[in-house]
Amino acid sequence: MEYRSANDFVFVRLETGEKLMESLRVVAAESNIKAAAITSGLGMLTEVKIGFFRPQEDRYDEHTLAGEYEICSLQGNVMRHEGQPYPHVHGVFSDAESRAFGGHIMEATCQFTMEIFLRRLDDLPVHRAKVAGCPGTLIVPID
Repeated sequence: MEYRSANDFVFVRLETGEKLMESLRVVAAESNIKAAAITSGLGMLTEVKIGFFRPQEDRYDEHTLAGEYEICSLQGNVMRHEGQPYPHVHGVFSDAESRAFGGHIMEATCQFTMEIFLRRLDDLPVHRAKVAGCPGTLIVPID
């Protein structure tokens, strides 16, 4: 993995075998990112673990897409949750027959390259937290 920062932007490039979510956590920790938006993401994946959130049960149904997939769309954010970097990423992927699949990304493995741009939002006083009566975690103002 390589990454570079300039002003409020961070460029991240992953190589074969590297994990997307793990890499975003490392970049956020090493760069002291408190809040960021994923502005774009492109590349190829060999395995994608995606989830569909079940709010009534406060859990994800997960399944893994095996094979080669091209990233058609990647969006999300990286916030702090309990002081640690927490990426929340959704994506749409296509296979060799142009069939599309998408969902909440639990983890994804880079095929040969992934190129991701982040926009830092560190001055925005928010973080991710559990809110009473709501499933999952939400982005909320820092008190």
